Amino acid sequence: MSDDLPSPIDVERSLTPVAPPPGSPDHARRSGASAPAGAAPATQTPAPAAARPLPAERLAFKGRAREEVIALDWPFERDGNVVETITVRRLTVAEVAEVVDSGALAEHGLWAVWAAQAGLTVGELRGLDEDDGGRVTEACNRFLPRVFAATLAGTADAATSSGPTSATGAPMSGS
Repeated sequence: MSDDLPSPIDVERSLTPVAPPPGSPDHARRSGASAPAGAAPATQTPAPAAARPLPAERLAFKGRAREEVIALDWPFERDGNVVETITVRRLTVAEVAEVVDSGALAEHGLWAVWAAQAGLTVGELRGLDEDDGGRVTEACNRFLPRVFAATLAGTADAATSSGPTSATGAPMSGS
């Protein structure tokens, strides 16, 4: 059967290389044209423009509830105002990207996602009374974007295999 196949070395190339598009830094060199007068050498690339966030519209979602208000058993004061409730909500694609791109996810894990869902800082969320914090993170998990579901499952698996856990799913010390 291998006698029927031609040697790959004896076959002429059937694909032609793709030429760079006009205006690209490599176009002049690959096409054999000389660079226009006053043009920068091909080895210099322009400085990247400052990244601008992609636009995201505020949409009026219909259907299922996208937020839940949690009444705190232990209200706290922030910036001179007493916080008695925390509204937990679903995140948009842009908000998930912001958590990831900011580095907060890498630094704080799911705490960064939960904080964004609750409109708190990670420090404020972790500073809540345990019972309130447990109810807030449970509500966050109900609205957790699917992209983080595996992370939550991994956290739960790790917590249950190491002993008792707190209401927030974290392993309790002393076990």
